[in-house]
Amino acid sequence: MEPRIQSSFIPKSPVSFETAPKHRRGSPSLLLTLSVIFFVGACVLWGGLFFYKGFLEQQLAEKSKALENARASFTPAFIQEIERLDTRLVTVSTLLKEHLAPSSLFQLLSRITLRTVQFNSLEYVVLADGRITLSLHGSAYNFSSLALQSEAFAAEPAFVDPIILNPNLDKDGNVIFELTTNLEPSALSYRTIAEAFSATENSATTTAEEVEVEIPEESTANDNVEL
Repeated sequence: MEPRIQSSFIPKSPVSFETAPKHRRGSPSLLLTLSVIFFVGACVLWGGLFFYKGFLEQQLAEKSKALENARASFTPAFIQEIERLDTRLVTVSTLLKEHLAPSSLFQLLSRITLRTVQFNSLEYVVLADGRITLSLHGSAYNFSSLALQSEAFAAEPAFVDPIILNPNLDKDGNVIFELTTNLEPSALSYRTIAEAFSATENSATTTAEEVEVEIPEESTANDNVEL
């Protein structure tokens, strides 16, 4: 048998054409974006620091020039006078702080001494460490007066550890005794006394001003009554 020869060149099944896949252009990576942002930020920051440095240098130069001008305006004689005045003020302040006024002790004693108690002698001693000791001899009308006087000393902050010693009756029936105590140096400080005196003066001035204000009101009231 003779072989059959295909007389038609048209394919019986459709021919499929496969195309190569197209490559899409990829988007920039996140790392590259962050790098660009960081670089721009660094440039902006560096520029800001550069201009801020220039601003500070300009301000420093202006302040230095102003200081030099201020120094030039003060003559050496004026500066020496200011230094002498400062030394005097420091000296006066030290004297006021350390100076004691023993005479104020008598005002303190007269304020707390009872009428039924009297002191006959006073010994005032300043120790090497600055402490002040007092030794007083006196007499009281009776033991009750002496007890009250002891409480008065104990209630006064200026006196430290007051002690009544050797209470006895004399021939007239009065109680004689000895009192020893330490005294706070600040109670006799001239500065403390001056401040207290200034406060008293201010209080008296304020009271006088209040009285002056009230006087016209009373006068007006009296005038109305007379009418």
